[in-house]
Amino acid sequence: MKKTTILLLAGLLVQACVSSEELTKIVKPNEINRLGYFTPISQIGIVEKGNQAIKSEYGSQRSIEVLDSLIITKKQTYNIYNSLTPSDSIIQIKLNEEIRNLTVQASTKQRVHNIDLSHTIDSVMEAHNERFALAFITTGFTRVKGNYKGQVAKGIGVGLLTLGMYVPTPIKASSGIHAVIFDSKNNTVALYKSSQVAEKEPTDPNIVTRQLNYVLNNLLKSK
Repeated sequence: MKKTTILLLAGLLVQACVSSEELTKIVKPNEINRLGYFTPISQIGIVEKGNQAIKSEYGSQRSIEVLDSLIITKKQTYNIYNSLTPSDSIIQIKLNEEIRNLTVQASTKQRVHNIDLSHTIDSVMEAHNERFALAFITTGFTRVKGNYKGQVAKGIGVGLLTLGMYVPTPIKASSGIHAVIFDSKNNTVALYKSSQVAEKEPTDPNIVTRQLNYVLNNLLKSK
């Protein structure tokens, strides 16, 4: 009885720390009955010499193609509708920059609903009449053939082209997906989830499928 009372008081204390304004911004998965989605962004690196990753344009584009094709097959399952892709390339560049910045913020905060949407993201969503929209960033790296064994012998760390992550010991590859849902009604980030796995190729459709299912199931509680 005493333990139950303590837990109840602790719960009330947590609720008291959240203002009524914050509560109106908190989105539950069952409130999301449709989603627009932005073209995925990718930061895939390749290690050619030594243990330093540089961005791979081919790997990044391939990662986008793999993820985009998987999203299309899962549209009905997760109620994904409009593709929010502006025709203006300048707007697209600005959009990608803002999505990247908000994703970095979301990855470091417990209460993502306190992160305000940027102007371009909000404008594009409102122009398409979408309250909720889904954005993805894929991250990770791979190595050229023969590089991995040499670096294991040297024991040098590798800097990843991810959202500020660093791996202190050599690994062969890494695959990551960061998923964010934006809420244009409340003008905030609604939900965030990520998946990061080591020793897996970031453009392997089977790996990406498992990671995509994981982040979407956790965000939307779908099966």
